[in-house]
Amino acid sequence: MATTAAGDTRSTHAERNAISRDKVVRAAIECLVKKGYAATSITLIAATAKISVGRMQHQFATKAEIMAAVVDFIQQHNNRVLSVRKLKSADPVARVAEYVHLLRKTFDDDPAAAAIELRMAVKGDKELEIALDPKFQQYDTHSFSDIEGLLIAAEVDRDTAHIWMRLIISTVRGMAFERIANYRIMDRVDAEHSLDALL
Repeated sequence: MATTAAGDTRSTHAERNAISRDKVVRAAIECLVKKGYAATSITLIAATAKISVGRMQHQFATKAEIMAAVVDFIQQHNNRVLSVRKLKSADPVARVAEYVHLLRKTFDDDPAAAAIELRMAVKGDKELEIALDPKFQQYDTHSFSDIEGLLIAAEVDRDTAHIWMRLIISTVRGMAFERIANYRIMDRVDAEHSLDALL
């Protein structure tokens, strides 16, 4: 914060821009979760963020640019939440289970729901695909190596660890998709019990 001679604290232009960007990104996530990608217009995002379309377009020229910033936000959020350093257990097997439950909780958050909306939307929007596909590829390459490392630490061989990593990720993503789509066919077994059985 910049401080004037009189002791007033005022935000700088850069700080105001950062606040505006953050408001737009959070509003876009809210719209994606509540309305889906197709209904998430620039006008709706601006109204949700409580800023003018013109002011928003000083930060983001297109909807695809907003969505690219959303993916960056989601990646930063997940990197903070899904940290191996947050695991409490010393036992390697227990650490795998603890991490998977943390992963599942992450996929219950709005940022994960927004990411699923965007992954589906990429298929039908060339501009969006150009903006997001490299980000998703980079994220997918690096983001789940922690699970594989934890499995290897629990004395699972590397090839089997990779297979289990894929199964765990697919299971957690599938549960997130079921929640987002209100897919209720499996109500007899709750998600936590399903994950426990898998582990």
